[in-house]
Amino acid sequence: MGVVSLRRISFALIGMFISIARPAMAVDKAVADRWANQLVTTSTMLKAKSYQTALPILRRLTTEMLGRLGPSDETTYVLVVPLIQIALAEEGLGDHAAAMWHWDMAQTLYPKAAESDLSMFGDPGAILKQNILADPNPPECPKPRADETKPTVLKHVPPQYPEGARLFRARGIVIMWLKIMPDGSAAEPRVVKPLPAPLTYAALEAARMWKFKPAEHDGKPVEANFCLTINYKLN
Repeated sequence: MGVVSLRRISFALIGMFISIARPAMAVDKAVADRWANQLVTTSTMLKAKSYQTALPILRRLTTEMLGRLGPSDETTYVLVVPLIQIALAEEGLGDHAAAMWHWDMAQTLYPKAAESDLSMFGDPGAILKQNILADPNPPECPKPRADETKPTVLKHVPPQYPEGARLFRARGIVIMWLKIMPDGSAAEPRVVKPLPAPLTYAALEAARMWKFKPAEHDGKPVEANFCLTINYKLN
């Protein structure tokens, strides 16, 4: 795809939405047009540094998308556009940890997101571009170090089951590799075994809320790798 333009992709979404619409999803041209126009509007807001205004619009938009879109490659591209904009808004508001998580999410869902031209978004765009995720889709989780204790889960947040994925009876296992920081927070998410984008997206969003007892080396908390598996089952 080459260098990705958020504005160009936003307009291209109209054709994508029409091509991936299914009767169960109720995504018609009017909905597609509205989503695309919202992304153009929020892009303009981000350029104007109206981060506080743009962020809730983007969150509502992604929630609606997850409720309607089924599993497909096109859905991945569609979800990544507002995800990058969310990261820009969060960075603009000074929430660097959340911005990095969502920027890393965008890259592991769609590695070419790292090529996005974010120069029009000022400092937030520059900061994201300085943080390109190495190996966003690793073949396996790294083995823990022998001289460290393993991180343990203190707080578990179950992921949402997006309605669009449920309608298509999408299910299975997502495996992700996280960095557990010395303060017990998770960072730098990478997907080792993905599912269709809505499920992987929801799993990554939930993982951000998990809390851990960090690994220790010589009695001191240290950064460590952690492999997390989430199993989506249909009732």
